[in-house]
Amino acid sequence: MKDLITIITNPAKVFEEEKKPWIPIISTVIISILGFLVLRLALSAEFAEKARQLIENLPEDQREKALAGLTKTTRMLLIGTITILIVTPIKILLQSLIFNQAAPILGGELSFLNSMTVLGYANFVSSLSLLIKVPVAIITRQPLVRTDLGIFFDEIKGYFPVVLSQVDIFTIWS
Repeated sequence: MKDLITIITNPAKVFEEEKKPWIPIISTVIISILGFLVLRLALSAEFAEKARQLIENLPEDQREKALAGLTKTTRMLLIGTITILIVTPIKILLQSLIFNQAAPILGGELSFLNSMTVLGYANFVSSLSLLIKVPVAIITRQPLVRTDLGIFFDEIKGYFPVVLSQVDIFTIWS
């Protein structure tokens, strides 16, 4: 658990000795689920309104089904939670596999477990963005909070703002 704090203050120290990826992966999943649940519960009216706006453009038969689905809040929360629980570890496993296979091509050596550890901690740092995004979303009543550089160039159209929107502060940090 101490490593989760040290990864923020002194990342190099965390990797001085052999580590296992389980704690950062589990922490990432827990933070992601809590962030999802708090955001969905706090902004349920905003999510419902946005969904209604999107549903208005559907054909009549699809619109009725979609409106019926909006009332199943508990089911939506459960599906979202299960999705995070399954997808986050799979994402880290796939990233680890890619890094593990790319290391020899780039002239390096990296075991799969070390790759998974590094990516577990990197995803943990990325999940910390929720500590900023969720309170800001609740205060502004806007479900989508961005921490990328594209927010400074929102009015400009073209390639440059799109590229900058891919540069997230927490991604750089991780």
